[in-house]
Amino acid sequence: MRDVSENRSSSDELRFPIPKNHVYAICILLTISLVTAIFLPAPQKSSDSRAMQWSSTGRVPDIHQDFQGITYSDDVNATESIDEDPIADSELFGSSDDSDDAPEWYLQVVVRGDNINNIFLTLNQPYEILKAIENAPVYGSSIKKIIPGDKIYFLLDSKNQVLQLVKPLDRENQVRYIRNRNSEQLQFIAVKEPVDTHINLNNEEIEALSARELAAQMANAGKTEEEKAREEKKKAEQARQAELAKQQELARKKEEQAKREQARREENSRRIQAQAAEKQKLREERERQRLIAERKAEEERKRREQAALAKAKEEKEARLRAEAERLKKEQEPNISVRKSLTIISLQKGDTLKTAGVRAGLSGSEIKSIVSMFKGRFSMTNLQAGDEIRILFSGNRQGDRINAVSIQSRKQGRVNAFRLSSNNKYYDEKIFQNKSSGKFSRYPIAGQIRITSQFNPHRRHPVTGKVRPHNGTDFGVPVGTPVYAPADGVVERCTYQSAAGYYIVIKHQGAYSTVYMHLSKILVKPGQTVKANQRIALSGNTGRSTGPHLHYELRINNVPVNAMKVTLPSGGSASPDVSSKDAKLFAIQVRNYKKQLGIK
Repeated sequence: MRDVSENRSSSDELRFPIPKNHVYAICILLTISLVTAIFLPAPQKSSDSRAMQWSSTGRVPDIHQDFQGITYSDDVNATESIDEDPIADSELFGSSDDSDDAPEWYLQVVVRGDNINNIFLTLNQPYEILKAIENAPVYGSSIKKIIPGDKIYFLLDSKNQVLQLVKPLDRENQVRYIRNRNSEQLQFIAVKEPVDTHINLNNEEIEALSARELAAQMANAGKTEEEKAREEKKKAEQARQAELAKQQELARKKEEQAKREQARREENSRRIQAQAAEKQKLREERERQRLIAERKAEEERKRREQAALAKAKEEKEARLRAEAERLKKEQEPNISVRKSLTIISLQKGDTLKTAGVRAGLSGSEIKSIVSMFKGRFSMTNLQAGDEIRILFSGNRQGDRINAVSIQSRKQGRVNAFRLSSNNKYYDEKIFQNKSSGKFSRYPIAGQIRITSQFNPHRRHPVTGKVRPHNGTDFGVPVGTPVYAPADGVVERCTYQSAAGYYIVIKHQGAYSTVYMHLSKILVKPGQTVKANQRIALSGNTGRSTGPHLHYELRINNVPVNAMKVTLPSGGSASPDVSSKDAKLFAIQVRNYKKQLGIK
């Protein structure tokens, strides 16, 4: 204020030709500018304080343990066009045939604020499935009763359809909802059973139990009210008839009592006569038995002679068939006889199919080998000189595959061993390394800013039409590193007009991830990537109105909410493997390796 007074006195003495109110305004502006310069940091310093520090190795840990520190924005311009999905599923994943894949269990843990509607929305399941479960007899209404910490298991087929659902009922019991696949309508039945029955039983026992329960409940559920009324009436009539029969029985017993007294006297006289007749009959029976024994002995001798002749004829026919089979195999020199340990060495121009057929493998066996290495090794990486060792439980067609070991020039040795308790295949490291199979929640590091959330029912603000948003958009500058959330194999990386530069990665089980609008791709198709490996840089390519990363998580190629769905936590990508199975698996792996001849 002293500066203002000095300026005012100076202007009065010099009679400066500026109005006093203008002088006051100038002084106030100068004071505000001085305060701002003192207390606000320089622009360069503020920018540097927010700069993200990236690891020079290209790998960083997942530091996002929950939703704290995440900001959300409703700015539509920060995401891609709202009118349609950037790219069709057929372009993302091609034409893959997974129709023979066995159904698998998926776990969803209930957290605070969840309800059953949100869980079905998180897994992108139709509302009709939930209504059908609610209409199940007896326990249908209990599907809505969930509390934080409850574990809900979904049995999903290769098309992501719900075949069964398991939820807790109390501490000792659970409810299993089973889909009636024999009905043209969408129906479920509810079965009460001990906790973890679906984990402790194998797939064959579960199918048998489900079939029995389904048959029993559907037989009762199919009865109309009129039929039930007729049954009740029939039961009442049966009860009346039983009472009448009881009264008649009492009267009959009294009458029989009198008759028995008379009969007892008559019986005494007959007994004497019968004893004499019995002795004569006994002598005749002994003679008859002797004759029968002689006849049976003669028939047995003839039967043995005929059996010996039939056996000799059968052995002769077997020798002739074996000789014919030997001659037939000699005429097929290009097809090998499959052994219990089959070793395939790939030649120039070979694929897994051509080399496998030459070694005597069937089409279904080749398909099983491709399926057990999904998300870990791409068969397109095979080249001349690579070796495949396959261990069968026997040397006949239809025997199970116990183990497969691939020695690849590009990737080294990769193995798959069968766990006998559930007949699924795992790498030995999945039980040794607790981080194996773990999924990170976010594909980026640093501060998280979500500009558009997962919403399969998103409605266009102008047209009112439903335009699903199948992923999560992160607002990040161009050039931000993008990391793989789990181990996997790069299935596709290319450019498309709507998605821009994008990547598709296939992980173990039915999991896959998609990354769109990238500025640079750092991996190649068929390449194996590890969790937290840098795979790309974010950008603004394709149909996008602002820099961001569009990220999708899919199960059986169906998008789910990556920010809320329960992810594999390590040690196993499936909830049906117990610690007891892990010990059994370690013993089996040692035996398999010895038989395969590998270390």
